[in-house]
Amino acid sequence: MWLKFRKSFLIALGIIFLASIAFLPQLKFEFDFEQFFPEGDEDLAFYKDFIQDFETDNNFLLVGVENESGVFEQSFLSKLQKSTTDLRDIPQVKNSQSITSIRLPFKTPFGFTSFPLVHVSEPDRYASDREKILNDKRFVGNLINDKGTAAVILLKTIDTLPVTESDLFIAKVDSTMRVNGLSDYHLLGRGFFQSEIVKIQKTEVLICGIISFLAVMIIMWLIYRKVSIIFITLTSVTVSLIVFFGFLSVTNRGLSLMSALYPVIILIAGTSDIIHILNKYLFELRHGKERITAISNTMKEVGLSTFITSATTAVGFLALMTSRLRPVREFGFNCAIGVMITFIIAVPLTMALLSYFDEHKISQDKRSTKFWDNFIQKLYLFTKNNTRSISWGTILITVFCIIGMSKISTNYSIQKNLPLNAKVGVDFLFFEKQFSGFRPLEFAVLPQGNYKAGDYEVVKAINDLESHLESYGVIGSIMSQASLYKSLVMSSNENNAEAYTFPADEESYYVLLPLVKQILKSESAILVNSDNTKTRISSRISDIGADSIKMISAKIDNWIDANIDSSVVKIKQTGTGLILDKNSQYVKENLINGLGLSLLLISLMMAFLVKSWRMAIVAFVPNFIPILFAASLLGWLGIDLEAGISIVFGVVFGIVVDDTIHFLGRYKILIEQKHSVEEALHITITETGRALIFTTIILFTAFLVMVFSSQPLTRTVGTLISVTFISALASDILLIPVLIRWLYPEHKKD
Repeated sequence: MWLKFRKSFLIALGIIFLASIAFLPQLKFEFDFEQFFPEGDEDLAFYKDFIQDFETDNNFLLVGVENESGVFEQSFLSKLQKSTTDLRDIPQVKNSQSITSIRLPFKTPFGFTSFPLVHVSEPDRYASDREKILNDKRFVGNLINDKGTAAVILLKTIDTLPVTESDLFIAKVDSTMRVNGLSDYHLLGRGFFQSEIVKIQKTEVLICGIISFLAVMIIMWLIYRKVSIIFITLTSVTVSLIVFFGFLSVTNRGLSLMSALYPVIILIAGTSDIIHILNKYLFELRHGKERITAISNTMKEVGLSTFITSATTAVGFLALMTSRLRPVREFGFNCAIGVMITFIIAVPLTMALLSYFDEHKISQDKRSTKFWDNFIQKLYLFTKNNTRSISWGTILITVFCIIGMSKISTNYSIQKNLPLNAKVGVDFLFFEKQFSGFRPLEFAVLPQGNYKAGDYEVVKAINDLESHLESYGVIGSIMSQASLYKSLVMSSNENNAEAYTFPADEESYYVLLPLVKQILKSESAILVNSDNTKTRISSRISDIGADSIKMISAKIDNWIDANIDSSVVKIKQTGTGLILDKNSQYVKENLINGLGLSLLLISLMMAFLVKSWRMAIVAFVPNFIPILFAASLLGWLGIDLEAGISIVFGVVFGIVVDDTIHFLGRYKILIEQKHSVEEALHITITETGRALIFTTIILFTAFLVMVFSSQPLTRTVGTLISVTFISALASDILLIPVLIRWLYPEHKKD
């Protein structure tokens, strides 16, 4: 019946394919820090309210330039000064600052005046300028490193710089720096991250797609040794992949987190379906069936199980929809849609293409078939004769996994997830080593009662907290109202670095208050809101890991509770750094909830399919073991659990359940045909076991090619998934027969 409509199907599919190609240029890539904020979090709600009164804490770009002989050379300083001035003309830049643009206030008998921090045109004063600057904590670690060999131009950019403008913005920065003779520079900031990560995503999708295609082609050749089979497979998965990307483009769904996985997942989902179809079709041909009959039998016996495997794979990916992170949810949804698109296209397309090839162009040679037949027979005998060993082995592996899971850490850091051989990784490490790092650490200061943000008691509390923050050694670039007062006290004492102290008493404080108010009016110093009811402390903390930062944050909160008068002021940590680090506590929660829901739904689906609660247990256990194994690898290998890594479990569970369904689906058919339990197991392992091994080889190879990625996260995910698929195959082939023999000593209906 199906073959009557194959031409109409192929024509319709050709039209969809060409339309998808036409939409591919509109496919968008995106990367936005706000995407990684955990939605529904109370700290996120507070932060969004907080930035209504203040600027965001990631609206900057640092441009770092080294000069090995020292920055205090006239040629270098002149280039730095010119670049600082020229960069202000870029539309996305609100202000630029470097040691060459700063003027220090200086108290005279006639009031305050100012003089340049660095006398660029007076080389004879460089020695005194250098000594003064390197002894001043306001500048060391912020605008100059402690050795005086690198300087920074700090660009204040527009808030929430969109990814669409980032490329243009960075290109203009590059052009300006090169024109001024400073082509060897480093960048750190929102715009640069967005621009670079999107470029990497585009390259990763292309490279991973090409390598995966080659891997599938090679493995299919090694397995089947038929050009026709390779042609059918690659045609089916290519059409599926193009239509999937066309769908993303038409629906305006961008590629972001782990987008390099899309072509791999589509390829292996399609190839897995095709292998099960091919093996059943070839089995029918070997047993003397005509092509039309073989195709009909294949559709009847494999078509349903293939649909169910696609549906359960989609459910596995949809488990990621429980995440609070939008990129993870979008990844799960896109993968679920992609798997179903692949089923709808690849399965009927494969069957249609098979019908055009004569039997001799499809069938395998007898030597290849004999090798696999012998191997599968030995595998069956092993499961039959080593039931107790397999059972004890499963228990020991489970204990091994539980111990490994207890070692899982969420102490992830930014640098671990950056491609260190790319500019974005090199530049990040440069700033981590030479300056105060990247991670923002913000504090909202909320005066209580009748107190205002500029009152002495409030700013005195801010100063006390600043001193405490400095004691940790990993927190720098601290800026607040208290910092302004200390700077003015220092300027009143001939800018002696030792005089960088808070006013000695309340009277001295209020003498400086009018000048501080003038400074706060400037656009570049947004430290107090318009009605003087809120102020902030802005700082940065080194990339020491999310859990380590969380420990420091807890100590800071405890210190605030013990040392700050809450009737005067309340101080609360906030900012993008805090929000992003909170993901670590949600990743475990979402992972457990999502996988638990998936396991429950799929077990119920299997129970409904086979009408047996015992068979639901058989389906549950072999799929639970690989999940435990994947989780244990995180602990044993010291891989930190974070948002990107959590995707591993959705991918693994979404795919490994396929093999279980194919195995149990074939077993059910044989039982219904009145075979005994042992006969059904023997035939199932003989027929389906071969397909399971082939699909696992494809899965292992396809994901392992991700080790060629430049991104550490992608390499880690690819390696974890590949290794876990081996455990899934062993679990299905070895454990399912043991469970069936245990639960069905003699087959009887529930």
